[in-house]
Formats: sequence, C-alpha cells, structure tokens
Amino acid sequence: MYLSDIDWKSTQNSYTAPKKDISISNNPLRLTIKDGNEIAYKKGIGAHFNSTIVYDLTNVDAAYLSAFVGVDRQMYGTIGSIVFQVYVDGEKQFDSGLMNSKDPQKLFEVDVSGAKELKIVVTDGGNGNGSDHATWGDAKLYLANIDVDTTELTERIEQAKQYEKDNYTESSYDALQEAISEAEKAVGNVETQEEVAEAVTLLQEAIDGLVKAKDPDPEINTTKLTKLIEQAKQYEKDSYTKGSYDALQEAISEAEKVVENAETQEKVSEAIKLLQKAIERLERIIEPEPDPKPDPEIDITELAKLIEHAKVYEQENYTETSFAALQEAISQSEKVVEKAKTQEEVTETITLLQKAIDGLERAPDPEPEPNPDPEIDTTELAKLIEHARVYEIDNFTETSFAALQQAISQAEKVMENPKSQAEVSEVMILLQKAIDELERVTKPEPDPEVDTSALSKLIEHAKSI
Repeated sequence: MYLSDIDWKSTQNSYTAPKKDISISNNPLRLTIKDGNEIAYKKGIGAHFNSTIVYDLTNVDAAYLSAFVGVDRQMYGTIGSIVFQVYVDGEKQFDSGLMNSKDPQKLFEVDVSGAKELKIVVTDGGNGNGSDHATWGDAKLYLANIDVDTTELTERIEQAKQYEKDNYTESSYDALQEAISEAEKAVGNVETQEEVAEAVTLLQEAIDGLVKAKDPDPEINTTKLTKLIEQAKQYEKDSYTKGSYDALQEAISEAEKVVENAETQEKVSEAIKLLQKAIERLERIIEPEPDPKPDPEIDITELAKLIEHAKVYEQENYTETSFAALQEAISQSEKVVEKAKTQEEVTETITLLQKAIDGLERAPDPEPEPNPDPEIDTTELAKLIEHARVYEIDNFTETSFAALQQAISQAEKVMENPKSQAEVSEVMILLQKAIDELERVTKPEPDPEVDTSALSKLIEHAKSI
C-alpha cells in the first residue's frame, strides 16, 4: 500500500504543502544513485522542509514501512541539504543524517506492527531553506497477514537486466549478475515480506554499485592538419618578411610534432588554427621604392580573369581547408594586381592561384548515393562538354585554353556522379565562363596580292619603241 494512495491525518509545513506522486516542483519524483545517474519513481511524496506528515494507522494492519529518500534530483548541484526522520507512535525509528543535493538515495525500513500513528518528517540541514526539495520515493506500507508479494522484486529484476555489459566495469557488472541470480532464487523461496524487501535491497545495492566503463579514446584524424602543413611549405622565403616567415616555420614545426604524436582531437584542431593564423599573417617584402601603380609593361589581364574565375567557387561545396587555401590565394593575387612589381611576380601568382583552384576538394555528401539521382538532368551539360571539346589549342592563349581544360575535367567528374541539380548548374556556369574567356592567338595578316599587270604592259610598250 503506497503512502500516496491513503489520506494523511495532518500536515505542518514551513514553505508549501507536500504533493503526492510528483516532486514539490511539479516534476517526476527523481533521486540520485551511487554512480551519479538518476532514478525516477512513479509513486511517492514530494515535500519541502520543514515538513511533517501524520498518518493514522489505527485501522491499517501494516507490518513495516519502506522508502528511498534524498534531495530531489531537480536540485542536483545546489545548496539543498535536508534530514529525513520517521516516528512511530512518537518514537523516532529512522534518521537519515544530513543529505546534500549530490548524495545518493538511502533506503530504509521501519517496523510499524501494531502502530497507531506514523509521522514522516523533513528538517533543514542548517543552511536555510534554499533548494531543500525532499523526495520520499516508492514510500509504501507492507500489510501483515497476507500472502507474500514478490511483484516489486520481480520488477526490480527486470530493471536490473536492462543494464548492458559493455557500459560498465567487469567487476561491478559481475556483482549485478550475481545479485540478479540470488534475487531470482528468492522469488520462489521467500516466506515473509521482510525477506522480499531484503532481496530488493540487495539487488538495488548491486544496481547502485554499477561503475561506468571508461569510453575508449576516439580515433584522432590528422588529415586536415597534414594537408595544411604541405600547403604552408609552398610559401617561398624570399617573398616574405623574416619575422612572418620564421613564425610560419615555427608553426609548421609545432604542427608536425602534433601529427607525429597527437594526444587528442582538440590539440589537432588547435594546431590547425595556429598554422592557419601563421599563414594569414605572412607579410610580403616591400620594395624600397615601390611604384604607386603597376609597371605599364606588366600585363595583369590573365591574373585578373583568373581571380574572377576563382571567386565563382562556393564555400559549401568544398572542404574547409582547401577553400580557405583558395581564399588566401585570391587575397594574395588581388594584392599583386594592385601593386605588381614584375611580370615574373604576376606569372608566379597565376601559378599559385591555379594550384589553389586545382587543390579544391569537394566536401563529402552527408549520405552519398552510389548511383546518380534519376531526377538530375545532365543533358545540357553533356552538350556543353562536347561543344567545349571542339576548340583547338593552337588558336588560343595557353592560359585561357588550360582554364578550359580544367573546366571540362570538372564537368566530366560531375557527369559521372552528380549529387544535385544545383551542382550540375554550377559546373555548367563554370564551363561556359571558361569558353567565354578563351583568348585567340593574334596571327599576322598576309600581305595583299600585288597586281603587276599594268607594269608588265608598260615594259613591253617601252621595248617596242
């Protein structure tokens, strides 16, 4: 018989009245167990200190009272601290001692045979009434002179069997299995309700004694860091200030140490951030007398077009590292366009920017499909690829024709395994742009045909005189 199923005779409360089958904060009744996890109870009483509840047992033939007590889990980690007490006919039969908000629950049993009055009390722990939420979990009276009820023991056995071996230490899990075995034996052999309660207590102690196994160390992925190190090594010493280049070399050295002996994924991520920052802080060497404008003989046309082409690529389609490398290359290229010193510098920048474009890596699809989506239409893309193949290298500049071949290669990859219609549309735009930006090679025009017929006639006439 649950205490929450019978009416109390009276209550005295300093803060608010107790509640049946819910916590004082109107949530499920929950308590903390030994491993720090929580357990919920469907039946019980929620109270707030100071709380005194009195029951009249004159007409109740009960043998004993049991319950799990503690600070309600809602207050876990707060200053809540309380003491539980049980009085039978005015005599104190149970005292929990001071219980704080993180303390595990306590199970008690009190003999109430022949008792006339039962009083359950919650008092303050001495630090005020803040967060003093008390829970009497699964509080029940066991009636005398009735058949032994093993329902609770059977339910607790089923609960105990839900715990999985892989989640707990071997010794604590083995102890639980032993307790389950003993409890199953008790189901068919107990002679009194007290024996059932004892079996429940032993099984609950084994459950509370479970110790979680340590999670295995996750696999550490250094792929991004390795690629960023290779990218960082491409920068040439003569092009940058000593301080910024030395800082980059130091960052590369530290990153390589992390790759060799990475302890956690967090350290890998931190090394990536530091190396990327060192790359971004590279400072190009400034000439003693820089020209305010580019040398009129320096041709930056191809570089400017390649920059515009590079800006077409969208971030969400590529890996974070490769796209960041492209943005850095674009930024450096724009600086060269604004203040190029030599044609060689422009050529080198074109090479680096094209390398960053070629190094773009597509971001993996969250759920890649082995076959193309049947709804994706690649007809127009196929036609555009065939059209692009018609152009011949002898008729166009080397840079513009190389850009076209790169665009054709990207388009063919999408044709083989398109992920979405948007991807098809994007690659068509890139391919058409490469076609539109083809630059023809200028060839000298042949001399016009010379008409010497009039001169020949005049020569013949002169000879006849």
